[in-house]
Amino acid sequence: MGQAPRVGLEQSEDSPRRVQVSETAGAKSGAVDRENAPIDPDLDTVIDAWNSLPPDTRTAILAIVEAVQGR
Repeated sequence: MGQAPRVGLEQSEDSPRRVQVSETAGAKSGAVDRENAPIDPDLDTVIDAWNSLPPDTRTAILAIVEAVQGR
């Protein structure tokens, strides 16, 4: 049997058999959204300290935030 005709993106006989695939998932975007916006320095301080705060202090901070947001 003969070979099927070459059409599309098939590799030629001269093409390397191993093709390197990037370890990254793709291009990195420079777009700013909620997930990659710069964090306010004061908020960053709260985030860094959060795990060391006593539970009642965390509760108070959350109550302040909820009161301001009208919850």
